[in-house]
Amino acid sequence: MFLGEGLLDERRESAKEDRFTLLRNPELRRDLFEGVQKLIEIVAREQVDTLVFLDKGARPIFWLFKEVWKETDLGPLPEIHFVNIGLARELHLGALNDEELAKKKQGDPSSDLSSLPFDFEGRRVLIVDDICSTGRTLDKAKKLFRNAFPRAQAIGTHAIFDSSQYIELPWNSIPGASGTVEVDAGILAKPLTQENLQKIQNKLFGKWRDVLTRDGWHPEALLEVTSDVEKTKRDFLQTYPDHPLVVKFRDVFDRGPDSSLGVREQEDALLNWARFLIDAGTFVANQGCDDHGFLRLMEVALGKDRRHSGFSFLIDAARYMDVNHIQAQAKQMREEMRLLAKEKVDTV
Repeated sequence: MFLGEGLLDERRESAKEDRFTLLRNPELRRDLFEGVQKLIEIVAREQVDTLVFLDKGARPIFWLFKEVWKETDLGPLPEIHFVNIGLARELHLGALNDEELAKKKQGDPSSDLSSLPFDFEGRRVLIVDDICSTGRTLDKAKKLFRNAFPRAQAIGTHAIFDSSQYIELPWNSIPGASGTVEVDAGILAKPLTQENLQKIQNKLFGKWRDVLTRDGWHPEALLEVTSDVEKTKRDFLQTYPDHPLVVKFRDVFDRGPDSSLGVREQEDALLNWARFLIDAGTFVANQGCDDHGFLRLMEVALGKDRRHSGFSFLIDAARYMDVNHIQAQAKQMREEMRLLAKEKVDTV
């Protein structure tokens, strides 16, 4: 082998990695592909004619499944549906037994599958999720489907991973990457619109206010948090005047939260500050710069004080501020699933 061939191989590998900004982990990509291959084998072996992917976790699994299926000789795709079950609190808590499920009233958005615009009479149904930890969500989903569609020929469940492999997947932690948003506990997930993102932001903002005070919202609590953010910002600048974050985001430091503003203006300023913390975290991770200064910056957000601990809700709310960015994340995830399928199928 010529000396330059090894370098060329490294560059090719690097170029391949650059295409995957959300699915960066090559082991995850391998496991995803193998998991979908196994799912296809089950569908063929069990003669499954209907697949139900649970939002939001399993929708990206479908994107990969669809691309890999195209390369098989198994014929047309099975009938595909998406249902949002994992969000309903009662399902996560395992509060419903078979008797309680049978008593559920129609119209309950967290469990009324019979109102869905499709029928499974005589169908062989497989319910798919991305991760199975306790098995509770898939178990309850199966019971709900059996209750709502008693004339289905068969109803089974399958998860691509268990929690010993992956605790969290990129599309479950990156807003928008799954292509849907969980506005409520309704059976059908919602599209990534400005209206739906605003609803989530308002809910998270409300949770933050609740943490600020037990007795209801009052300006003094907001003023205290704003003042602490200002102090943290000043301390950070004095301690790390040449930190890459200061160079990159100088305008943010200059205009940060201002305790002299009115209540509404302080809220908006803190929301923008939370958005900055998200961008700063991404910047630190990508640049590989010293993170001690960043940890100091985050103290006000992650402090032990009860009011400050609620700042995590504000950071979550900030994640839903940019609808164009969130929609782009969904588009990017779909594209990476397509690239993954092509890459792996070509090497099989």
